[in-house]
Amino acid sequence: MKSRGLLAVAVAASLTALAPAAALAAPTGTSLDAALEELEALAPEEIAPTGDESDLVSLAGDAGAFADSVSSAGAGAALQAVEDFPDCSPSDWYAEFVTYVSDNGLITGRADGTFAPAADVSRGDLVTILWRMAGEPTVTAVGFPDLNANDYFRQAALWAQRNNIVGGVTHEDGELYFDGARAITREECAVMLARYADYCDEDVSSDKSALQAIPGWQSASSWALDGLGWVVDKGLMSGQGDGSGLDPQGTTSRAAMAKMITVLHRDVLGEGGSSVETPQAEAEKVVLKALQEIADDLNASQTSGYWSANIADFDSPEMGRAFFVTLHSDLPFSVVRAAYQMGGELLLSIDEMATSMDDLSGTIYDLSVSQGAGLNAVVAMFSSDGEVIHSSMNGDYLVPYWYNLR
Repeated sequence: MKSRGLLAVAVAASLTALAPAAALAAPTGTSLDAALEELEALAPEEIAPTGDESDLVSLAGDAGAFADSVSSAGAGAALQAVEDFPDCSPSDWYAEFVTYVSDNGLITGRADGTFAPAADVSRGDLVTILWRMAGEPTVTAVGFPDLNANDYFRQAALWAQRNNIVGGVTHEDGELYFDGARAITREECAVMLARYADYCDEDVSSDKSALQAIPGWQSASSWALDGLGWVVDKGLMSGQGDGSGLDPQGTTSRAAMAKMITVLHRDVLGEGGSSVETPQAEAEKVVLKALQEIADDLNASQTSGYWSANIADFDSPEMGRAFFVTLHSDLPFSVVRAAYQMGGELLLSIDEMATSMDDLSGTIYDLSVSQGAGLNAVVAMFSSDGEVIHSSMNGDYLVPYWYNLR
């Protein structure tokens, strides 16, 4: 009789946290070779054999049962802010950041209920965001000549001026204006963010080496180089996704600003020696706890082997930052490949297993998004000798079985 105790394991304990900011969905142009290489690096050094062969049909059934359990665990979970905006989707790269800034009241939606992720951010918008981060202090100051009593950003601009976060823009008449309605340039944005960090007693020095590695940095104004150097060092800003390089004179979208503010507020300022966990960290723990409880229940019922779910941080274009679930089969890779090549019922079993794994990664991702964690969900099946059989990400294959078993 074939053993059903065929799933065992975990992600290597040596995994360390890398940059937290990452895409939420599999990027276009994902390299299967690169993804496979990365998955193979995560395989345990040794998997102890059980002495029994595994049943591929049981494997698919166990994965399916786990997917159903995860889906049930996420039922009724409160939907996060990103899902409340009709022009945003949990699969968008900026979903995590929109959720964070909205949950924390730093960037709010438009009057029509949209977030408008592609819309430009104005100078008035950014000082308002920073003012909110500072606790909305009341300031009495002379102000810029173009500030009006009914400007939504008036109090924020006065505060920013008083605290040297904005210096104003020199017009033809020689006076300094705020220009609050004008779209902010990327270099202006960098300077304001760095000055706000300095206001919060952060060290904002930079040797600018990371900045100078990004094409287009030479077109930045000299007064902006220090600020640009710091925001690049801290991961708030990098080259544009369209390949245009740094683009310091370009504008900043609300989606990009959501990422910058999240990284600044949550990662640069929020973790500075504070023992209070961020909403992101708390959400991740909720999901991980749910996964582990489901795994423990399945193991106790002896309807499957042991599952282990671990949060792993990746600085990777292939997987980003993810909940990473590994499954281990007792079968060596050569046996699985032979089954694939023989076809028939064995091939159907492998195909059913792959479909179940796709469902599993999709349901974990849905649970992650619904709880506000917003991490990718990667599930990888390893053979007993550490080879990748199949891997799924967010409901679709990352490395398909036919790519490895052919």
